[in-house]
Amino acid sequence: MKLKTQLLLNTFFVIFLFILSYAVIYLELQKVEKIHSLSETALKLRIEGNNYQISTNQIFLERNQFSVLIRNWKEKSNQFDTTLNELIVNSNTTKLPQDIMTSLESLQNSALAQNEYKAPFERTAQRLLEEDKLASKVQFSGLYGYFLSRSPDEAAHWKGLLEDLEKDVENVYKGYSTVNNNLATLGNRLNSYQSDLIQRDILFLLVLVVAISIFSIIYVVIFSHKLSLNFINLEETMKRLAERDLTILSELKGSREVEALGSHINDVTRSFHDFISEVNQVSNQTLCLQDALAAGTAGTLSALREITKSIDSLEETITLMEDDTEITADSVQTITGQIQQLNVNIKSQYNLIQSNLSASEQLSSSINNINKLTGQENKRSAVMVDKLNEGEELAELSQNIITKVSKTIQEVMTVTGIINDISDQTNILSMNAAIESAHAGEAGKGFAVVAEEIRSLAESTSENSHQIDEILKKVSFQIDEALNASTDSYKSVGYLKEGLKDLSGSLIEINHGMDELSSASRDIVHSSQNLHSVTANINDSSQLIQSKSDDIGKVVSTMKGKTEKASVSIKEIGKSSREITETMTGVHQVSEENKEGMSRLEEIVHSFKTEETTPQECQDFETPDVPIRNS
Repeated sequence: MKLKTQLLLNTFFVIFLFILSYAVIYLELQKVEKIHSLSETALKLRIEGNNYQISTNQIFLERNQFSVLIRNWKEKSNQFDTTLNELIVNSNTTKLPQDIMTSLESLQNSALAQNEYKAPFERTAQRLLEEDKLASKVQFSGLYGYFLSRSPDEAAHWKGLLEDLEKDVENVYKGYSTVNNNLATLGNRLNSYQSDLIQRDILFLLVLVVAISIFSIIYVVIFSHKLSLNFINLEETMKRLAERDLTILSELKGSREVEALGSHINDVTRSFHDFISEVNQVSNQTLCLQDALAAGTAGTLSALREITKSIDSLEETITLMEDDTEITADSVQTITGQIQQLNVNIKSQYNLIQSNLSASEQLSSSINNINKLTGQENKRSAVMVDKLNEGEELAELSQNIITKVSKTIQEVMTVTGIINDISDQTNILSMNAAIESAHAGEAGKGFAVVAEEIRSLAESTSENSHQIDEILKKVSFQIDEALNASTDSYKSVGYLKEGLKDLSGSLIEINHGMDELSSASRDIVHSSQNLHSVTANINDSSQLIQSKSDDIGKVVSTMKGKTEKASVSIKEIGKSSREITETMTGVHQVSEENKEGMSRLEEIVHSFKTEETTPQECQDFETPDVPIRNS
C-alpha cells in the first residue's frame, strides 16, 4: 500500500472517531437540554402553584369584593392547570428513569384529586353569586353578617351555603398541599438526574479523548519507527555523497514511494558520477589551451601598451595646444567684448557729460535767480516784522480801551440799580400819599392828584431804568467778546511775529548757502567742459582699438578650428588604442582567471571519489611572435 493511502486511511479513521464522539455527545446534550427544560417547567409550576395557593388564602383574608377574589382564583387555577399539562406533555417526549415517571404519575393523580375538590367549590361560589347579585360586592368575611340580617329561613339557608363553601376551600387547600409535595419531589429527582447526565457525559468525553490520544500515539510511534529506519539509511547515503563519494548506492526499503525514492537517488548518483568523469577530461584539455592563450595575449598586450603610451603623449601635447588656443580665443573675445562695452560706456558718458554740461549751466542760472529772490524775500520779511510790531502795540492799546469801557458800563449799571431803588421807594411814597389824601377827604384831593403823578413818574422811571439795564448787559457781553477776540488777536500777532523772525533767519541762511552753491556750480560747469573734450578724444581711440581687436579675433578663431580638428583625430586614435588595450587586458585577465578556475575545477573534480583515470599530457601549441615597434 502506498504511504499516501496509509496516511489518508488513518486520518479518515481518526476523523470518523471524532465525528462519532461528537454525535454521541450531541445526543446526550440534547437529552440534558430536555431534562433542564422539564426542571424549569417544574419550577415554573411550583411558582404558579404558590400563586394559586395564595389566591386561595386570599378568599378568606383579602379585603376585596367576593366576585373579584373568585375571578383571580380561577385565573391562577387555569394557569396552574396549563403549566401542569405542558409538563406532562413534555415528559412524554423524553425517555425518563422509573423514579421520575413514578413522581410524574403521583403528581398527575394528586392534581386530578385536587380538581375534584375544585369542582364543588366552583359550583358553590357560582351559585352564591347567581342567587344574590349584591353578595358579589361584599367581602367574604362580611357575607355572614350580610345574610344573617335576613329572615331566619333565608339566614339558615345562606349560612349552610357559606359553611359548604368554607369546607370546599379547605379541601382545595389540602389537595394542593399534596400536589406541592409531589411537585417538590419531582423537581429534586429531575435536578439529580440532570447532574448525573452531565457527569456521565463529561466522563465519557474524557475517556474518548484519552482513547483517541492513546491510539494516535501508538500509530505515530509505529509509523515513525518505520520511517526512521529509512531515514537512517538515507542519511548515511547523503553523508557519503556529501563527502564526495560517488561509489555509494542507496538501499531504501518499505513502501513503493520509499523504494522509488532510493532508485531515484541511485540514478542521480550515477549521472553525477558520469558528469564528473567528463568534466575531468574537459578540464585537462582546457588547461592546456589556457597556457597557450595566456602566452599569446601577454605579448600582444605589451605591444599595445607601448602604442598607447605614444598616443597618450601626442594627445596631451595637442590638448595643451588646444587649451592654449582656446584660452587665447576666450581672452581675445573677452577683450573685444570689454572694448565694445567700453565704447558703449564712453558714448554714454559722452552723452551724459554733454547733458550734464547743459544741466549745470541751467542749474547755475537757477541758483542765481533763487539767490536774488531769497534776498528780496528777506527784505520783505523784515518789513512785515516791523508792521507786526506796530499791530501788536495797536492790539494792546485796543485791549486796554475795551477794558476801560467795560468798567464804565459796570459803573453805569450800578447807577441804574440805584435809580431803580429810588423809583421803587417813590412809588411806595406815592401810594402812602394817596392813602393819606383819601383819609383827608376833600382837602386832600389835590394832594392825591400830585401823588398819582408822582407814582406814574416813578413807574416810568423804573421801566426806563430796566430797559437801560438790559441794553447795558448786552453791550457788556459784546464788549467781553470783543475783549476775548482782541486777546486772541494779540496772541496771534505774537505767534506770527515769532514765525516771521524764524523765516527771516532761515532766508538769511538760504541766501548764504545759495552763494556757496552758485560758486560751486560755476566750478562744475568749467570741469564739465574740460571732461567733455577729454571724452571725445577717448572715444576716437576706442574705435581704433576695437578695429584691431576684431582682426586678432578672426586669426585666433581660424587657429582654434584647426587645432580642434587635430585634437579630435588624435583622441579617436587614442580611444581606439585604449579600447584595444583594455580588451586585450580583459582577455589576459580572463585567461588567467580561467586558468585559476580550471585549476580549482580540476582540484574539485579530483576530490570526488570515482574510478581512477590517467591524466592526459598537453600537446605543443606554437605561440606567434608579435613585433613591437616604439613610436
